[in-house]
Amino acid sequence: MTTLRTAIITAANIKIEEAEDDSFAPNAAQNIIVLSTPSEARSFRYGSIRNITVEERTYETFAYKSTPDNTSRGVISGVGREEPEEQITRFLVNKHNPTVMAAHRLGNSESVVILFEGNKVPRYVKYGGFVSKCTLYRQHREVCTTCGKIGHRKDVCPTPNARVCFACGRNNPGEDHAEYCKPRCKFCLGSHVTGAGKCKNKFKTPLQIKQRQRIKQITETITEMTPAKAPGEAALSRRFDFPEPGASGTRHEQNGVASRDRSRAEPEDVKWADVTSGRPKETRPPRPAPQVQAHLSVTNKSDINGAAMTQTSGALSRAAAATLKEPGKTPSGGGCSEQCKKETRELKATVKKMEKAMEELQTAMAATQLTIKQQRGVIDEQRDAIRRLQEGGSRNEANNKMATDADEDDNGTPTNITGNRFVNTTTPKTYQFTAKAKTQQGHP
Repeated sequence: MTTLRTAIITAANIKIEEAEDDSFAPNAAQNIIVLSTPSEARSFRYGSIRNITVEERTYETFAYKSTPDNTSRGVISGVGREEPEEQITRFLVNKHNPTVMAAHRLGNSESVVILFEGNKVPRYVKYGGFVSKCTLYRQHREVCTTCGKIGHRKDVCPTPNARVCFACGRNNPGEDHAEYCKPRCKFCLGSHVTGAGKCKNKFKTPLQIKQRQRIKQITETITEMTPAKAPGEAALSRRFDFPEPGASGTRHEQNGVASRDRSRAEPEDVKWADVTSGRPKETRPPRPAPQVQAHLSVTNKSDINGAAMTQTSGALSRAAAATLKEPGKTPSGGGCSEQCKKETRELKATVKKMEKAMEELQTAMAATQLTIKQQRGVIDEQRDAIRRLQEGGSRNEANNKMATDADEDDNGTPTNITGNRFVNTTTPKTYQFTAKAKTQQGHP
């Protein structure tokens, strides 16, 4: 470890005494080294490393800065290999692309990875005057073609002498193995080589898409588990149902029950011919009772818990009231029939499933709120740092002017109280830096 640390410091042209505050964290499985330094100047030197020498052997490397929080990555293609990194940065990080923070080439390919501020990747970006299509960056899932295992590449395989068929995974295949070899993908279990071009699972799912899929799945689960109300059941035990949060209108209007009319009833129409002829008065049939059809309506994601609990309590009360109303379901002994017990068990199982789904939804919402809170904290820290830098620059300019006016020597050279030239000193900001080494000849 000491030899590797010395090789990195030497390649960055940094003194060993200056690098005492820097931290090194190697990862042998992925063949990378994570560096953390409080100095911005040293971070740029570490980022300029292209090769390191360990025990008189040179290894090619590639270094880049780690991505901060509340960012997303996109990728554009068609960038020539002869274009340098400085030109790529100048064409992308400008006023035409306000959300672009950084950009770098993806290995030796013609694709460029772009770092955007926020969790949204635009559809198009402007590169050197041309409008290029930008897609969400999806990282390939690493698989080794030497040992057939997932999680690392061939150039960093811990068992380079292993003999495994990459297509089917058979150990020590014979000469006639190609005749009966059946490819099997370890990502999708399809009948092709692992990570082939037609494989649907060769890319890692981005974090933004995972969060959206999780919230959508929980919402659909709660909606499917909610039992639907049958016509006429809404009138049973209406006192247990309450309006949804944020809904307008009275409780009777929300439940679909008409309020009692306290006005005088309209007199029935009596014709003069009926009175003179002595015919009996026609009796009109009574008006049919309005059929009430209640259903669950969730206006937003925050009302899912309250609406689900309201629907569950209403279903339980209606089931109990319907059981007591029907004499065929109640035995003479006063107990509960088998059908009643079965319905009760089904309702309890439904309630347990809904409670579990609501707990998962609350956990996801809490994680989202925590992420938002952390992002706000990072933004506040950045604003404070910018304000401190601005105040420090103004204060240093004022000090320089005062020192120049008050302490001029005979030769006209501005000096400070000690007789030396005035030096502007500020406190450096802490930066995180990641260096990733790619070797073609084995581990360093």
